[in-house]
Amino acid sequence: MSPAPGQQPPRITAINDAATFSSWRGQWDGLAARLPWATPYTCAEWVLSCLRTYPSRITVFLLTSGDSLRAGLAAERLPRASTSALHYPTTMLSFEPRLGTVRPASPVYVPPGDGNGADEQLLDAACALGAWKVGVFQYCEPPYGSLGRPLRALAARKGWRVRNGASASEAFVDLTQDEGQYLAGRSRHFRRTLANIRNRFARSAGARFVDIATEGAPWSEIADTMVRLYNASWQHTSELSPLAPPYRDAVLDTCGRFHEQGRFRCGVVFVDNHPVSYLASLVAGNGLFPVAIGYDPDAQGLSPGTVCIDEAIRHYRRAGLTSIYLGPVREQDHTGYKEHWATELRPAPNVVLVKPWTVYGVLDFLLERSRVARGAWWRVRHMVAQRPHTPR
Repeated sequence: MSPAPGQQPPRITAINDAATFSSWRGQWDGLAARLPWATPYTCAEWVLSCLRTYPSRITVFLLTSGDSLRAGLAAERLPRASTSALHYPTTMLSFEPRLGTVRPASPVYVPPGDGNGADEQLLDAACALGAWKVGVFQYCEPPYGSLGRPLRALAARKGWRVRNGASASEAFVDLTQDEGQYLAGRSRHFRRTLANIRNRFARSAGARFVDIATEGAPWSEIADTMVRLYNASWQHTSELSPLAPPYRDAVLDTCGRFHEQGRFRCGVVFVDNHPVSYLASLVAGNGLFPVAIGYDPDAQGLSPGTVCIDEAIRHYRRAGLTSIYLGPVREQDHTGYKEHWATELRPAPNVVLVKPWTVYGVLDFLLERSRVARGAWWRVRHMVAQRPHTPR
């Protein structure tokens, strides 16, 4: 990538502290605004919260030319890992207890149509982090931005092997549909169940849904409500909850800063003037991005989680928002409920890059072949089992 006449040659700078990154936040947000889809996870405030909370684990790579920011990538380094995972988060710092060291905390910011290879340079720098040196690197294509093409180009140039991994889907709710259109797209069983839940909720004393973030509640009260319901629910036993102790500081820090900017929402379901469930979300463009949801198990007879999602869809439709991004739907975790609410499931293909000449590259090759062999053996057994049996 050669610079234009009179322009300084581009260089990549790695940043690990919030103060240094703050000086670039205006240009970062300017590039983020040019992405095809607005999301809170691409804004400078999100990255700043990551840097403030986990300065030793977050590295921001900036491709600059003089005082001009041309592209940027924020990557997370996970400790004590033997392979690398690269994908976009769907909730605030959505860490997973899987092997992994490098994954972007935000997309590569290359202005549309800028075919100058900036994204590939940034990825090359990020791939040098941590245990990616051992050989296996995973990336899940998000519904916004795109790293799939530059990753494949980088792999081809480096001689890495590329294969497809397990794919997921991203769930969305289209709020431009009115109530009748939305329910018409749900199953009969879903509509019947939802009607019964709505009736129970309507008969409850003091039942109401309030967005306390837009009703003037102070941030301390909002944070206290979120943490209190988290501690009361089953989620306090889950290490993956956004409000679990390892991630709570970053989540609350980011939500608080978005609240100061008027871009935070917290819908709470009250029964007898007591909060029984909540849905905390960030706003980007005209879209809503839930960060955390929780409910009090003592109110489980009212289906408080279902009530909260249902009331949120109806409330934010009236408020003029156009979509809710529910995040990924995967078979291996508890996200299947999102399919019932979603009006659209967008595929999120998974790409795995492997350095074939490393120890872990060889192990990955053998494991992949064993998976293929097991799959073929299962299909043969299934065909034999389905074959018509002639009694003797």
